[in-house]
Amino acid sequence: MSQKFFSLALFLTSLATAAQPYPETPMVPFSEIYHGVEVADPYQWLENSMDPCVKAWDQAQNACSQEYFDENPHILPCFQHFNKLYAYETTSINVGDSEKILTIFCDPEEEQPILYLQKDADHPQQELFNPNTYSKNTHIEQLSFSYDGAYLSLSVTQGGNETPEILILNLETLNQIKEPLKGWRHGDVVWHPSEQGFFYIAFPIKGTVAEGDEYFYPSVFYHRIGKPSKKDTIVQHDSENKTKFYFLHSYGDQLLITSLTYTELLIPTIEQHLIPFDNMTASPELIYSQAPGECIVLLKEINNTNYYITNYEAPNFRILIEKDGNYYDFIPESKKIIQSMCALGKFIAVTYLVDGHTEIKLFNSNGQFVKKVPLPENGIATILENNEEPNTYIIYESLTHPSATYSYSAKENLLKPFHSPYESYFDSKRYEVTFKMIKSLDGTAIPLYLAHKKNLKLNGKNPVLIDGYGGFDVPHLPVFQQFLTPWLEANGIIAIPCLRGGGEYANWHEQGSREFKQNTFDDCIAVAEWLVKKKYTSPSQLAVMGSSNGGLLTGAVMTQRPDLFRAVISGFPVLDMIRYPNYYMGMVWEGEYGSPHDAQMFSTLLQYSPYHNVKDNQVYPSTLIYGGQNDLRIHPMHIRKMTARLQNASPGGNPILMYLDPAVGHVPSSFKSAQNIFSRYVGFLMQELEMSPAESKKEKRSLLIDNTKKRAAELQLRRSVFHTKDDYLQDVQKQTKHYHLKKMHQNRIKHSAVSFKVGDIPCRHCSQ
Repeated sequence: MSQKFFSLALFLTSLATAAQPYPETPMVPFSEIYHGVEVADPYQWLENSMDPCVKAWDQAQNACSQEYFDENPHILPCFQHFNKLYAYETTSINVGDSEKILTIFCDPEEEQPILYLQKDADHPQQELFNPNTYSKNTHIEQLSFSYDGAYLSLSVTQGGNETPEILILNLETLNQIKEPLKGWRHGDVVWHPSEQGFFYIAFPIKGTVAEGDEYFYPSVFYHRIGKPSKKDTIVQHDSENKTKFYFLHSYGDQLLITSLTYTELLIPTIEQHLIPFDNMTASPELIYSQAPGECIVLLKEINNTNYYITNYEAPNFRILIEKDGNYYDFIPESKKIIQSMCALGKFIAVTYLVDGHTEIKLFNSNGQFVKKVPLPENGIATILENNEEPNTYIIYESLTHPSATYSYSAKENLLKPFHSPYESYFDSKRYEVTFKMIKSLDGTAIPLYLAHKKNLKLNGKNPVLIDGYGGFDVPHLPVFQQFLTPWLEANGIIAIPCLRGGGEYANWHEQGSREFKQNTFDDCIAVAEWLVKKKYTSPSQLAVMGSSNGGLLTGAVMTQRPDLFRAVISGFPVLDMIRYPNYYMGMVWEGEYGSPHDAQMFSTLLQYSPYHNVKDNQVYPSTLIYGGQNDLRIHPMHIRKMTARLQNASPGGNPILMYLDPAVGHVPSSFKSAQNIFSRYVGFLMQELEMSPAESKKEKRSLLIDNTKKRAAELQLRRSVFHTKDDYLQDVQKQTKHYHLKKMHQNRIKHSAVSFKVGDIPCRHCSQ
């Protein structure tokens, strides 16, 4: 009998006779030899997503978890919090340089926001695009206007599967141009100033390349409106470099293409090319070449002067200016990481990352420090460039401060509230953020942000949630997390540590990756122990949560220190560190984790791999392992195998639940999917830590929907409250500024891994 049919027979038999609360999972004897070491893998049969018994097992596990969710009294109050937030997301914005107004309207009863268009302030709104009726589980990934507002491009996905299509809408006729651009779309859309077409990035369509290669070999294309997508022009492609990825920006009258080619150690080589918009047949101009030694990257052009950012002999970066073909220091390196710069009248504003939070400084035209921008508290901020005058807008948020836009006068160094859409939703004044530096197990100082109600009592009884990441050179920033507001309101504490492996410091990533990955877990354990020692909490009131690489973190710390935590959320995780390179994009992560095919790295991986370090008859914390069936980054085998191992190792202990969400990919695909995921996360933690719900568990969903519908109706009639057309236009302009700033802010956080901390890469100018 084949192993497949053998496991299916065992599985069906076990379902019929199961007496445990979990679906029974057969152990099929199997092992593999790595570097002379036999590694048992009795649940390897769960890797086959197409096997009928695996599908049945997924359904049974989901049903088991759903029963728990249905009986959890905390989930509905959490759901209510997210619906409140959802209503506030409705925004009206200006379309390009035109008089058109686009309204992104959030109907509480719909999965996705609906787009409405006004030709100008005197015309009524007309429905432009409704993703809820376009196709099942449609999600708008991004939208981009042409310069004069004639067209709108929409990148949409189904169920968060990250294989979107680009739709083109004519904003004069409100019709969709018939042929969508299909394939694996990623990243940026940049319109040509003529509005005749746009540039975009595409990965190969599955089936047109060898299996697995659809995750690699992207190309930059130019699409001309009205032409079939199969005739799109390839602007840039590299068939020799599998892991070269592109990012697009407009740079004056040229297209700037930034490419990153990753080495085995995940160190990217950066190239930048420029293509004139008025001569697209010209070969892209290479700004600098690739030879080991230095890195210098074109950052910005201000008043006919080119500014560059470099990490050459400056791990925290410095900014250079170019004069007569030579480079000179403009802003020298300091102990703080330079992230970006922009013009502000006669000032130059430089944004720094300091111990994981933002600091903004102003310099004069000679590079001399003038003043520091007075941000409210330790949080994250993005500043909007204004070449003409020293007044601008800053978008800011912190752990206890929802995203808001401030007007800023550089001359007076004064920050004033401008647009706070969530002000009535969350009262920041009741809470505070404290910053601590604690020592890890080896003495390394670890930044830690704590958010909680004011006048906190350190009695060892407070519920604390550690939210960690620690990987891929990505800083884990103290941003506002809407889904954790029920936790704060129920007297919980949020702890955000900057773990090694992230990008909070220049050398932080190297200290928490590959053979040093255990440092990441040690840092998290040290934070947990410090919180207990300082009487913020106790192990019975301590939870840990993380997603993606953070899911690996939570899996590792719970298997290494099961006594330290009461509850664990492992979201969209990597948990089998021996077989992770075999699926999807796993081989790309070998630079982060190391390859199991290398004897030394195999030993390291096996030592901490969560799946391989579960021990029989050990009581583990209450655990929820969550993933998406449409996740094309991390294979669901990680979730299945870890769940099976934990459930069988400790069948009579705390609940071990798994949910493989059929409607999401690696991230939520809609507000409703996010609402369900996060209400389950927080509801699970509050239930297992025996917290009191922030709101009455008896509140009915019908009342919830009635309230949100009323709010939606108010927003829909928002325009009627304005006395004049100018009042309405001013409000639209205000929301437009906030919307674009918010997108800038989100993109900076999203692409924080794509910084210029690229190791030693050269510039053709410096290498001469």
